[in-house]
Amino acid sequence: MLIYQFQCIMSEHAEIDRYYESVMSCIRAACLMCLPTRQRQPMRDYVVPGWNDVVSEKHRLAREAFLAWAAAAGKPRTGTEHWLMKRTRSQFKLALRYCKQHEDVLRANMFASSLANKDYISFWK
Repeated sequence: MLIYQFQCIMSEHAEIDRYYESVMSCIRAACLMCLPTRQRQPMRDYVVPGWNDVVSEKHRLAREAFLAWAAAAGKPRTGTEHWLMKRTRSQFKLALRYCKQHEDVLRANMFASSLANKDYISFWK
C-alpha cells in the first residue's frame, strides 16, 4: 500500500510540473506577442564626435527657437519666430553635418587633447 501511495504522489508531482510549464510557456508566448520590444541600436549611432564642442550650443538655440515658434499662435509660416526657427535649425544641421564629415579628425583631436592634459584614464576609455 505504501508503494502505491508513493507512486501516486510522484505522478501528481509530475503532472503539476507539466501544468506549471505549460502555463509559463503560455505566459511567455503572450508576452512576446503583446508587449512591444525595442531593439537597442549600436552606441556608435548615437555618439557624435565634437557634439559638446561644436553642436550642443546650436542644438540648444534651435530647440528654444522651435519651441517659441510652436508656441506663437499655431506655428506661423511668416514672421520673426519662423525666420529665427529656420535660421537656427539650418545652423544646427550644418554643424551636425560638419561633425559627421570630420569624425576622424575630431576624434584624433580629442585623443590628443586628453594626452596633452595627461588624462590617461579617459584616453584609454
